[in-house]
Amino acid sequence: MQAIQNLALRSISEATDNDGKDNGRKERCCRRFHIADRKEDRVVPQSYRPVKSAISRVFRSGCKVWGSRQLDATGTDQHLSWLTAGDAVILAIKFWPQPRLLLPLTMSTRTKIIGAVSYLNTKPLVAGLDAVSDKYRLVFDLPSRLADRLASGELDVALIPSVEASLNPNYRIISDACIGCKGPVWSVKLLSRVADPQQIKTLALDEGSRTSRALTKVILAHRHGCRPELVNLPMNQNWRDADANAVLIIGDRAMNVDAAGFQWQWDLGQIWNQWTGLPFVFAMWVARRDEDLDFLGSVLSAARDRGVSQTESLVNQYHLDYSLTPDQCRDYLDNKLHFHLGSEEKMGLSLFYKYAAELSLVPPNTELEFHDCQTA
Repeated sequence: MQAIQNLALRSISEATDNDGKDNGRKERCCRRFHIADRKEDRVVPQSYRPVKSAISRVFRSGCKVWGSRQLDATGTDQHLSWLTAGDAVILAIKFWPQPRLLLPLTMSTRTKIIGAVSYLNTKPLVAGLDAVSDKYRLVFDLPSRLADRLASGELDVALIPSVEASLNPNYRIISDACIGCKGPVWSVKLLSRVADPQQIKTLALDEGSRTSRALTKVILAHRHGCRPELVNLPMNQNWRDADANAVLIIGDRAMNVDAAGFQWQWDLGQIWNQWTGLPFVFAMWVARRDEDLDFLGSVLSAARDRGVSQTESLVNQYHLDYSLTPDQCRDYLDNKLHFHLGSEEKMGLSLFYKYAAELSLVPPNTELEFHDCQTA
């Protein structure tokens, strides 16, 4: 640690000296090295390059610093416009040896409004938010309604169905945190009163998630040549009362479902994986292009990392709320759900969009835009 501190001080010294206009910043940087929690004394650097130099030195020493971005045409990174070289190094050292909890170097003064669903599957994504940022307000709603509120500007970022992410060209996927599965998901079920899927004439669709609705249509149409008449199933309606041959239910009411009176039930995550060999992504963190995407994306990814490491705490806190045993709750969070948006998940999304476009559920040739989030 002492070697890192010495390297930091040398980087501060060189960065401020090489800038050409010290104006006392070297002294302030060194003073902030000892009182890193103070927020005053922020100095706008004349150039990004001294900051980049300081960050690079610490990064090479083994301490990761978030926020390094590509230079714009003027050679200045606006996301780091307030940050001195000393600040960058101090932030890196302050969070050593757990740099994954380091927030992005962009800081926003306005509280962000983050929308999420209140289902159990979202808990690992939001449980860690308090530990990584106090610059947000969390609101809960149904997935489909979150999409509407994001589109209207009521929310800054929302965990919306993947179908919705394809419908607005102004949207960006800002985090590699998601809700997905690589097999049975347990909380998205299709139940049928008729034995042959091709004989499904009417289908009641849970209004809770537009992605699950689209996935049901894709599977029935492309695998079974079935395009039934659709009936909406409100969240407050007993799904057993739906006047339809088959019923899609999602979320907490799909868990441990009593299928009495139905011929069969499908776990749609399992059906998709068996059919395509790929994961399925139900929801992603999406924001509008004009938002402070660096801040939001890094906060949400860090919150996910923290949340998935605390499964046992979430199990103890929530299993009774959802009428689950601890083992059921643990299995759901650890084994049924998948929270990382990687290359295979992107392949699954692309294939899903292709099938959905053939049914006019999403625009043709849909390609998602990602804002600097690692998905490899």
